[in-house]
Amino acid sequence: ALVMRDDAWTDVDARDVVRGDLVLVRDGESAPADFVVRSCDDFEVSLKHVTGETAPKRPKPGDEVYLGAVVLRGSAQGRVVAIGAETALAQRIAEGAWPPR
Repeated sequence: ALVMRDDAWTDVDARDVVRGDLVLVRDGESAPADFVVRSCDDFEVSLKHVTGETAPKRPKPGDEVYLGAVVLRGSAQGRVVAIGAETALAQRIAEGAWPPR
């Protein structure tokens, strides 16, 4: 995952992403945590593996993107709001709503 550390984009293991990090996701990557979009460029994601929704979504600034969402095109920067057991995906698993049917 690309996160802003010491004023530079740094590649870190997704396990090292923490709440409050500024992350950058790009075409072909998966969201490393739940984050709120701060800025984006032609950004489109698939939530198929998270919620089962098949139609691509086009999040805009202020929208939340969930751990596991796959970037279909473009890029986005966002502030991490949930990691691990706090993520929407973890909550879906705990509720028995995952995997999507």
